[in-house]
Amino acid sequence: MEVLIAEDHFLTAQLLAKTLAKNDDINVIGIVSDGYKVIEVISQRKVDICLLDISMPNLNGLEALKILARKKKKVKFLILSGHIESWIIEKALKYGAYGYITKKADIEEVIKALHIVYSGEKYLDAVALDSLKSSNRTLSLQIV
Repeated sequence: MEVLIAEDHFLTAQLLAKTLAKNDDINVIGIVSDGYKVIEVISQRKVDICLLDISMPNLNGLEALKILARKKKKVKFLILSGHIESWIIEKALKYGAYGYITKKADIEEVIKALHIVYSGEKYLDAVALDSLKSSNRTLSLQIV
């Protein structure tokens, strides 16, 4: 699978890329640090999954996701964010994200989520799921 990492903390992005690259079936095609770059790379290259941070400069991840969803790109988006607010998680899912992982997850869970999302299934980590449950809102998603 071809994975684009969108993360504005370069050290975090580099460490994530090096760790993911140890998996034979994951090819990190690049690292970008803002939403405009996400749109640019996805418009020019084959990307299966974009591991997308929300808080980025210039254009945040949610806005980039919203724009790309309108363009009907076939990229699957897996949010990797420090935000655990239910309204943010809901908005990401509404805009078309296949999954949401908080930065409290470990690398094994990120890899697991990438594989699940790549196969076309939805994925929420326990923190994101708990946030949605505690907001007392009903989810119309199948959660793995």
